[in-house]
Amino acid sequence: MAGQPSGMTRPNWWYHRIRRELLRHWLPLRGQDARFRRHVTDLATAGPSVPAGNPRRVAHFISALNPGGAERQLTYLASRTAQRGIQTRLLTFGPPEDNTEHYASVLRADGVPIQRVTAADLRVQAASGGRPGSGDGVQVVPPRHVARALWLADVLRAQAPDVLHCWLDTESILGGIAAILAGVPRVILSTRSLNPDHFYWTQPWYRDWYRTLLACPQVRLLNNSACGARDYESWLGAPEGTAQVVLNGMDFSAFGQPSASREEWRRRVCGTAPGYVIAGVMRLSPQKRPGVFVDVAERVLAREPAAHMVLAGTGTLDRAIARRIARSPYAARMHQLGSVADVATLLAHSDVAVLTSEVEGTPNVLIEAQYLGVPVVTTRAGGAPETMVPGRTGFVADVDDVAGLTRHVCRLLRRPELRRQMGEDARAFVAATFSIDRMVDETLAAYSAP
Repeated sequence: MAGQPSGMTRPNWWYHRIRRELLRHWLPLRGQDARFRRHVTDLATAGPSVPAGNPRRVAHFISALNPGGAERQLTYLASRTAQRGIQTRLLTFGPPEDNTEHYASVLRADGVPIQRVTAADLRVQAASGGRPGSGDGVQVVPPRHVARALWLADVLRAQAPDVLHCWLDTESILGGIAAILAGVPRVILSTRSLNPDHFYWTQPWYRDWYRTLLACPQVRLLNNSACGARDYESWLGAPEGTAQVVLNGMDFSAFGQPSASREEWRRRVCGTAPGYVIAGVMRLSPQKRPGVFVDVAERVLAREPAAHMVLAGTGTLDRAIARRIARSPYAARMHQLGSVADVATLLAHSDVAVLTSEVEGTPNVLIEAQYLGVPVVTTRAGGAPETMVPGRTGFVADVDDVAGLTRHVCRLLRRPELRRQMGEDARAFVAATFSIDRMVDETLAAYSAP
């Protein structure tokens, strides 16, 4: 081919050419970027084929091991594949000792190495490039992300994994670009919840780059709920079935005996031995609607004098919820606990678990509560109804339907036999549907699918 340096294979030559264009243009995504997009898709079609059977080497990519649902699923998956003899590693960002990465010790114990890029590494990469591209209507990937993509591409070329599994939106796009540049045979873009345009942190370059990457034959899109998968497909204008559904897996072996007896725990948390406990475990953010949870609890407490509410979680609405509870005439029976390490004990000693979210993927708290034999009441948000059997293991109401949520909670509190039967059915359903081994098997099938 004209312009190809002698002694270099086409993929190697193409990689270095595209890398230079990355540095020169900072990945402009509209208008002047058509040439770069063609280079990416052309390089993808020239890449190696997906190996048959389970891969030998898998790399996972996420920005940080924060205490979130995606990070938990990554940890379960990476640990189990390492135990099955697959060489598994994690690529991430952040300082070498980051106390927020509380899953790191689990991965290391299972022999999964963690490789981090530091801020100094990113500064070196960014300093080697040019200025961001400019032009009317052009959206660009920020320079810090370009530096990350280039670092990751270099690491992938050196390590040559069979699969790069990217988690969350920004990481999926940057990891996907890096994997194509590096010639990784299979690229997994693992999305959670609904498409990013539902959230304040969405970026204008997300959708165009998802579409470009999904045009590459080695790229597959996963989501952890049918609702989320269809939402991404609609957002991208992609055919149904483009996003494969792999439900979350849960480590039920971690649910040991409660750390305190039912009466002891209730007296310590509530200051008395209440007749009923309504539990909420959620991030205190607008998407979770904690104010709706407090409204529901207030109505239930007004009708059930023996009931108490407990709310575990932190977030941007911490103070607003605290003020809302302080103003309530039932404040003495409403307990805001903040961050709780032993969520299993909290749920096990509750009578009903309530989730009031507006947006959800696959909420782990509903799965955990049901496994512990606690019926659930949830809004019809995202994949929340997929974690249960409505009418059999709990009840569902519309988003912000305070009256409907209140009615369902009161029904469960007033009918102990219904509560007991739903709890038993809930445990059996969750144990059969959300096992880690099932999640791992389905993900490995996606790795090697044609």
